[in-house]
Amino acid sequence: MPKKLIWVVLVILIGGFLYQKHKNDPVWIQSLFGQVKKGLEWTDCWFNYRFDRPTRCAFLYVPESFDDPDSRTIRLPVVIFESIDAERKDDPVLYLQGGPGPAYIEAQDISWLYKNYIKEGWLKSRDVIVTDYRGLGFSKPAIECNSYFKQIVEVNSPADFLGVYKKCHKKLTRKNIELSNYHALNIVSDLIYLREQLSISKWNLWGQSYGSLIALLLAQQEQQAVRSVIVEGVAPPRYMAITNSYVKYFADLIESMLTPNDINRLEKLILDLREHPKTFEIEVLDESYEIFFDDIALINLIFSELYEAQPKEFIPKLVGNLNTNNHEAVINLIRENIYSFLPQWFSMAGLVTYFCNDGGFFDYEGLQSENLPTWMTSWVNYPDVCTIWLTENHVPALENKKASFDNPVLFLSGKNDPTTPYQWAKNILPEFQNGQMYLFPKLSHNFSGSRCARDFKEDFLEQPLVKVESDCLYPVYFDSRSDIHAD
Repeated sequence: MPKKLIWVVLVILIGGFLYQKHKNDPVWIQSLFGQVKKGLEWTDCWFNYRFDRPTRCAFLYVPESFDDPDSRTIRLPVVIFESIDAERKDDPVLYLQGGPGPAYIEAQDISWLYKNYIKEGWLKSRDVIVTDYRGLGFSKPAIECNSYFKQIVEVNSPADFLGVYKKCHKKLTRKNIELSNYHALNIVSDLIYLREQLSISKWNLWGQSYGSLIALLLAQQEQQAVRSVIVEGVAPPRYMAITNSYVKYFADLIESMLTPNDINRLEKLILDLREHPKTFEIEVLDESYEIFFDDIALINLIFSELYEAQPKEFIPKLVGNLNTNNHEAVINLIRENIYSFLPQWFSMAGLVTYFCNDGGFFDYEGLQSENLPTWMTSWVNYPDVCTIWLTENHVPALENKKASFDNPVLFLSGKNDPTTPYQWAKNILPEFQNGQMYLFPKLSHNFSGSRCARDFKEDFLEQPLVKVESDCLYPVYFDSRSDIHAD
């Protein structure tokens, strides 16, 4: 066979292989052929799980910049869990996940999402719509630096920390991803476009943590298309920067739930780890990690665990295990946290991108003057990765943004929440004409296991303009028109 013919055959074979591999990747197709996809494209679902609801799947194609319709195309995955209830309602529920960073509807994650959230009985009479946010999860292009995850987990100095993220940022810019277009306001634009493509006249919004921010912004922008809003672990737009008051709140939260003796033991341990850090060898899914465990790592571990745990029980036990060199219990906690942030279902780069774009540079200036306890000083002095992600003249997407509307909204907050203080929801409640709030004294950031929270959501969804009634006695009730009503 002549050499020229051999090369022609090879080019055809390689081209055919690449096309088959990337034919559903809008970024690859657009860069090769200049084609710009738009709208909603129904497709076979990419998972094999069988749920007790029928599912429909689609890809939504949106411009990376809504100010430039000819900008690169982003592909967003969409899954609709259809109701089979005899009294099915026409107004679906749009579920807005937290993070930002987790992958919720990729093949390996969607069964977890369904079992923990979508399967809940209070949703049975409505379709539930789920999508990954732009740049995250199963969306394309993906804001990910998976190859650097091990380095991120194992860093043992601020310089190492910044060095890894510099390499990550360089990788993303080489992929021509315009990171400044990945922020909360563009997520809202994506969702408005999704509603239009699905021909939905009204829907209900259910947002958790970062998803509560998206729900509030979306409802404000499209009040006529929103029947009701449910938000848990409330993150109003005005609080999206790390400020003095937030760090002080976190320190006070921990100390308020510990005895003076526990506080002294915690402070002593943190100061000791600052001078004499430990190193732990940890195995997670056949991958070995060498974890540098200092005072900052301990505070980060406490922060993560407070999503679920009770500080009175958890922190003294953790301090005791470290002081007695019972490292196996500590290693198990670290392993669980690493598992939660593994790159196959969480994007650290995506998390950084959204928080930097939404809130701007972290406000660390003056924290030392806020009378913080000694054990918090290292945590607040850690370098700000946004200095890598943003230009000096960056204007945060949510700067001076407020969300208020007349649509009925239910706020659910946990008193022990380390991430979204309940005071945030209470502070903005008067700005919502039809708002009501429940504060759960025994809960933190996660409401998925709370029967009371499920009851409240079910009652509210059926009659959003009526005060929620429940046999649960312990939550504290507020509404937008008066102060505390009952304990």
